[in-house]
This record gives sequence, C-alpha cells and structure tokens, in this order.
Amino acid sequence: MKKILPLLLIVLFSCSVHSQLNRTFMGKDIQYIEKNLKMKANKVQNLDNGLSRVIFIKEKDLGSSTIAKGEGTLDPMTTPPVSKKEYYTFILDNEGKVIRTDYQKEYEKK
Repeated sequence: MKKILPLLLIVLFSCSVHSQLNRTFMGKDIQYIEKNLKMKANKVQNLDNGLSRVIFIKEKDLGSSTIAKGEGTLDPMTTPPVSKKEYYTFILDNEGKVIRTDYQKEYEKK
C-alpha cells in the first residue's frame, strides 16, 4: 500500500491540471484564454474541418539547488539548472470556441 500511494498521488496531480483546464476554458474563446493565462498565443495552426490549434508556451528557468546530505560535507551536491516549458494546447471549433484542451511540460538540462 505504501508503494501505491505515491504513484496514485502523482497520477491525481498530473490529471488535475488537465481537468482544471477543461473546467475553466471549455466553450470559451481565445480572448478569454489570453486574458486568464496573461500571455499571447505562440502558435496557431489551422486543422481540417475549420478547426484550429492554439498553443501557449510558458518558459521558466529553474536554477540549481543544493541537495541536503547532512552537515559537515566538504563539497555540496547541487542539481543542474534546467529550463521548464509548459505547453497549453487548445483546439477551437469553427466558431472560435474551445472544444478540447491539453497540457504538457518538459524539462531541459542547460
């Protein structure tokens, strides 16, 4: 049971961002999304049947942090600095309303 609980928590938290996007933006237009995310769309792609894909990319540089190994160590261990990218993807119908959402994030070592 102790091994399953952390895995279950990870699955629940990863799905929570996606479900929050669905609740917040389903049926809304692009202006509403830009206002709430406080950024402009990075990519707009036209798909078949009048649908379009709008992607918002949020980048953040995460510096290195010290890993605590206890007191009295000679050389501290640090994590490498990384760049975090979050992709918010929205599929819009021919009226410009959101019909599907997606969320992905990736980390890139500097």
